[in-house]
Amino acid sequence: MEFYCITQVIAQTPSALPAQVSSLVVLLKHRGPSTTAVLAREIGVSHQLIGQRLATLEKRRLITRIPDVSDLRRMLIRLTAKGRRAADDVEAVCELGDAAYRALFEETGVDLFACVIKIRKALEERSLDSRIRDITEGASA
Repeated sequence: MEFYCITQVIAQTPSALPAQVSSLVVLLKHRGPSTTAVLAREIGVSHQLIGQRLATLEKRRLITRIPDVSDLRRMLIRLTAKGRRAADDVEAVCELGDAAYRALFEETGVDLFACVIKIRKALEERSLDSRIRDITEGASA
């Protein structure tokens, strides 16, 4: 089987994690026990979406919830031993993927990541909508 996307490779690890939860597992490994709100803010998604992803991890027994001793109203999410192994799997695959992408960029002479960063910066300076408007106004002149 050929893989074209790192998420396909992650899905083939012993943990077989869905791509949408892999960053959450790695974040918990490095951050330690955290609240749902903190995880949502760190990853940049809604509280509800993090809740859904945590439910997936809980079903797989990759996380547990423990009371926050500083505020007993809150629960902290932490990785289980199985969750730490899953995070290690994801990180190992990401390191291999990084090396493979570096080799691919060298082979092709195109650093796709650098291009995406340049494009994003250019769009922050001048939106795509603005660029389209300039083209359409230029065509009608």
